[in-house]
Amino acid sequence: MQNNKNEQEIKQQEELQAKYDSFMKSDLLKGLKKYLKDNNRSRNKSDGFGRRKGNGLERPCINGKYYSWNSFSKLPKDAVLVYCLMSGCDLDYLLALQKRGWFDVNKKLRAQARKDGKEIIGVSGGFLIKPKGWIGESNV
Repeated sequence: MQNNKNEQEIKQQEELQAKYDSFMKSDLLKGLKKYLKDNNRSRNKSDGFGRRKGNGLERPCINGKYYSWNSFSKLPKDAVLVYCLMSGCDLDYLLALQKRGWFDVNKKLRAQARKDGKEIIGVSGGFLIKPKGWIGESNV
């Protein structure tokens, strides 16, 4: 009886691990930022960073140390995952975003643009879609 119960717990843990492994670290970060934005968790001014720097969201704080979003994204996936769970962004929320296709929006736009024969230009963390042969804006 005890063996059967332990096997079921192990199986549930493996299923849960497989669900979390299906997320890339960038998806966890995007999901966490969306969660913070949806729940109006804006940053405070005492986090040690300049006034107007950042995206206005609460900065990750681990053991009393505030991280910028850039340095937080360089931490291991496990640390990002633990912080997501601690801040309230749980598996159900991430799975709902994944089911709606929220993580794939930009990927689908870029794939469709390539299929239509357009060029994709990276600009400050985002991208622009321009017609084929586009050279740039001229001052003529």
